[in-house]
Amino acid sequence: MPKAQTDMIRGTLDMLILRVVSLEPMHGWGISERIQRMSDDALQLGIVLGTIGVYGVVSYSVQRRSAEFGIRMALGAEPRLLLTTVIRQGMLPVALGVIGGTVVALLASRTLSGFLFEVQPTDPVSVLVAGGALLTAGMLAALVPAVRASTADPAAALRAG
Repeated sequence: MPKAQTDMIRGTLDMLILRVVSLEPMHGWGISERIQRMSDDALQLGIVLGTIGVYGVVSYSVQRRSAEFGIRMALGAEPRLLLTTVIRQGMLPVALGVIGGTVVALLASRTLSGFLFEVQPTDPVSVLVAGGALLTAGMLAALVPAVRASTADPAAALRAG
């Protein structure tokens, strides 16, 4: 391809990029929507990865303690008690993380206000919804290993441990 055509194509592409990225209201709105979509995707990915992490840690803890749970079940512990114990132990770090994250977010609210659009950083509804979503994800992640621990066969758990 001759140099003149290459330069013309590059110039045309540069103009198209400048036109799309320009700060005109119509184009700026499109960029804002894309940034919002990317932020939503990052949030969803973070919740999924956090849920997987909580599930992995609680599941590993239950696996390591299977002999203990087998002894408890063999001695007559109620499955409901094991279920609540495992969920409580799985939810403790999640609850501490939500509380700590909320405190840090509220302390950094002045800095964060520049990144928010049409919402205040100390908006109670946003803080409660975010905290509730994280606590719900943590609860669901802890529930599967808890049910597994409470329905395990005591003899099999003792043999495996």
